[in-house]
Amino acid sequence: MSKYIIKAQLSPVGGNPDFAPSPQMVNGIEADGFLLMAMNEDRPSVVTIHGMSTLDLARMLAGDKSEAGSVIRQAMAISEGLLKAEEIKKTEDRNTMARNLAEILRSK
Repeated sequence: MSKYIIKAQLSPVGGNPDFAPSPQMVNGIEADGFLLMAMNEDRPSVVTIHGMSTLDLARMLAGDKSEAGSVIRQAMAISEGLLKAEEIKKTEDRNTMARNLAEILRSK
């Protein structure tokens, strides 16, 4: 017996019919675990995982050959790049600060 029933419905106020959930989603999907990521007003509003381990999620994403799986893997690659770029920027900022401090100390 499944632990969860996940349903989706289009908001009666401002919902775009082009993005209406499938009848299966409206009726509910039974699941033992799930990942939910939601946006509200163009901003992330919910990211939650229930009943799934990191390995469960990794196996699901690696094996998903659907368009949604492809989009998620593309987003993961972009996310990794953004995090790496942020790390490089922080390292450069620290190095610049250290060089500037060394220059100030040398000039005294």
